[in-house]
Amino acid sequence: MGFKDIFKSKDKQKSSSDAGSSKENPFAQPTLAPGAFGQFPQTFGFYFLGRAPDKKTDAFLFAEGGGQQGPLRPLNAITVHKGMVKVQDVLHAGPTRDTQPIGLAGTEKLFRSASVIALPSHAGAAGGNQIVHLVDNGGIKFERWAFSVPVAGAAEAEQFEWRSDNLVRPEKDRPFERRLVRVSTSAEGREDVVMRWADDPAPEQESRLGTVHFEGAGATGQLGQYWALAAVVALLRIVQVKSEAQVAADGMLQAAGKLAGLGLGFA
Repeated sequence: MGFKDIFKSKDKQKSSSDAGSSKENPFAQPTLAPGAFGQFPQTFGFYFLGRAPDKKTDAFLFAEGGGQQGPLRPLNAITVHKGMVKVQDVLHAGPTRDTQPIGLAGTEKLFRSASVIALPSHAGAAGGNQIVHLVDNGGIKFERWAFSVPVAGAAEAEQFEWRSDNLVRPEKDRPFERRLVRVSTSAEGREDVVMRWADDPAPEQESRLGTVHFEGAGATGQLGQYWALAAVVALLRIVQVKSEAQVAADGMLQAAGKLAGLGLGFA
């Protein structure tokens, strides 16, 4: 399947307003198929495909391979809804947007920084979509995004954190990275890293925004498919939030430059 096929696929996904039909819980719909957690390879890329003609949605794709690794193999389509909607990110089971959703992400309240993700129900859980809160504990110089999910069928949830350092002064000639840390098996000075994200150094060349890589217990499968889906959807949400913040910052800088050109004393 090529990129043309992906673009031609009909978008049968409900609109974001339909998906948020529940006033109490906008993430209750669409109902995610219980136990449908998807499968992810150890390493795959995150690609931007384009913006819809009405500018209401952006299309992204998870895919593996490419370059020296052979032809690109599409894995999962991603729909990002723009504007005043709560359910903003939809991860699909297959490479086209007419495949069923397996994960949702967004915010329960507009104009709030708090994020949530919705996952299919798992063994031992109550019916309906499972809501997981993604908490931003970061600061100016670092990122800390925490969430808790059960692993490998356990009853109790474990805490994980997507972390990054040196936001202000990243290391020279190294891509910006995030790492997912298993908090319960980490200690001071020793992090149990189970997954990584690295920004692509030249996204304009292949439309690849970054690369995802499972490692340690995350690569062996011992944490389970439910955990893997939660980790991927949480990362998807973080990347989208940070991307929109960067676009807003770039826009403000351009506006400030125009004001400075008017000689109003701002610069």
